[in-house]
Amino acid sequence: FPQQAVARVHNRFGRLDALINNAAVAFDGVLATQPPADIKRMIAINITGSVLMARAATREFLLMPRESRKSIVNVSSILGIRGFRGLSAYG
Repeated sequence: FPQQAVARVHNRFGRLDALINNAAVAFDGVLATQPPADIKRMIAINITGSVLMARAATREFLLMPRESRKSIVNVSSILGIRGFRGLSAYG
């Protein structure tokens, strides 16, 4: 999916200037009883999704002239630094 998303942008606008990784999911629950499926889904979307989108964008950026401005912005949550009750798996 990431490569297709980047290709759609390229086909529509002729280039990709920036990627903003801002998609994330969180599930409430105590880590000790958090269903493994919820943890796997959070990792798939929050981490793997961002890395694969950055990878696809980087491949597109390599096709652009070297002097072109390109950016990848990864948005994160304060919960990565400061814990919150019931969201330890997310944090």
